[in-house]
Amino acid sequence: MGVLADDDNGVDEVAWFLDPARKNSEADPMLTAPFDGAAPDFRPKTTLTENAATPPNDGFFDTNATYIGALTSDDTWMTGAWLSFAPN
Repeated sequence: MGVLADDDNGVDEVAWFLDPARKNSEADPMLTAPFDGAAPDFRPKTTLTENAATPPNDGFFDTNATYIGALTSDDTWMTGAWLSFAPN
């Protein structure tokens, strides 16, 4: 068998991922400044909304979060005094 053995019973992972019914996508999120050590900015330059689902209205999720990813382009969670990127 070895490390190159087919252990998934013939599952085609690429076909599964690319199946249009799954609404998967591959896109460059164009992060603003993810490698800036002094002031990294992980927000996308544009908010991804195509094929985004509406979260369930169950009291836990924010039903206004109809975008793909953790942050919107106008998210401000990284601008508060609670967060510091000072070098050690």
